[in-house]
Amino acid sequence: MEYVIDKSIIEAAKGGNKYTSDLLFPFASNNMPHFVVKNTMILDEYHKLADEMILVWLDLVTNNNFWKDVRCSEEPIFIKTCKNTFDKKLIVSDKYCYLDYEGLEPLDKEEAISEILPSRITVNQIGNNNQVTTGNNSPITSSSV
Repeated sequence: MEYVIDKSIIEAAKGGNKYTSDLLFPFASNNMPHFVVKNTMILDEYHKLADEMILVWLDLVTNNNFWKDVRCSEEPIFIKTCKNTFDKKLIVSDKYCYLDYEGLEPLDKEEAISEILPSRITVNQIGNNNQVTTGNNSPITSSSV
């Protein structure tokens, strides 16, 4: 899966919070089948906003080769680049600002975390019976394995 990560996410992830660890850093993991879309203009935006943790993330994604190059030099760069991707997924801080852009699938940062993190298995034990569900959005969350 290819994702364009809007600069609003980089801004939200500054300072090493949950958006750094739960949203950005999974893209640098060998266990993820996802790629971050980039081009020169997007990387320039990332570097303008980057703090120390964002720079570490950029290095990890680069070293593990989890970039997907998509050429584009038109503004607005994140939207136009996303329209040139196969999956058309744009991760933003507030997806409601992007719903008017036809053909894009905007995901807000919480939805994106849910979509990119590996699925969990949840086991609910009631008496002698067990019920197992999978997925991050599993309805049963009494105990996780």
